[in-house]
Amino acid sequence: MQQTGLFTVTKTVDGDTVHVTQAGMEEVEKVRLLAINTPERGRPWYAEATAALASLVQDKSVQLEPEKPGKLQRDRYGRWLAYIIVDGKNANVEMVR
Repeated sequence: MQQTGLFTVTKTVDGDTVHVTQAGMEEVEKVRLLAINTPERGRPWYAEATAALASLVQDKSVQLEPEKPGKLQRDRYGRWLAYIIVDGKNANVEMVR
């Protein structure tokens, strides 16, 4: 899977993690939103954070922007670390709002 171009969000895992695919590709990549941290499953506000992110990005075309220009980095769980741009807005910033 290429790290540039448009991706489709296929699953919202929680308030700071999604799964994405690219057109014509079956491979799924996990993406962790940079600069935010939301409650994990079973914790207060988990459902609200997950629903908020889903309302912003679920089933939409998005762009992934790395923290530093170049290529996307991975965290210790193998997820890409990125800012998610959807409809011209930074979903990471919108989640904080």
